[in-house]
Amino acid sequence: MRTFLALALLLLSAACSHAKVSRGLVGAALTRFEQCGLKISQMRVYEKVPDDIIREHYKEHAARSFYPELVESMTSGTVVAVEVAATFSSSSSADAQQLRGSNAVARVRKMLGSTDPSAAEMGTFRADYGLDKTRNFMHASDSTESSAREVNLWIRGG
Repeated sequence: MRTFLALALLLLSAACSHAKVSRGLVGAALTRFEQCGLKISQMRVYEKVPDDIIREHYKEHAARSFYPELVESMTSGTVVAVEVAATFSSSSSADAQQLRGSNAVARVRKMLGSTDPSAAEMGTFRADYGLDKTRNFMHASDSTESSAREVNLWIRGG
């Protein structure tokens, strides 16, 4: 039996960050993840997110009508980037390949709820703390591939 690690990236977004910090919501959010068996493996705080990180992270949305508002939201204050990890054991390498990454990503996304806070299930982060579709409290990786790219960009600086 081997133990494997799966990763996902969270971004506590700028639009709400000062209120979250002053109301103690960053710690409360991280505690909720830990209570659900996820581990905070790395964290980085950006007082102002560099433009190149924002452009790279949201490059697939650059032509979309909501892009300027999204960039404004993410550059309007502090952003907390958090790498969360889930560990699991498996005796099968095939199982491990299938579960690696998707385990953490799926768990995190379920806890976040719908991108639209008004449609999010009660008890999810976005239902509890989100303001609207753009200021929905938190971003999370949507796939194993995105997670690897986003963790490298936001946490490891590359």
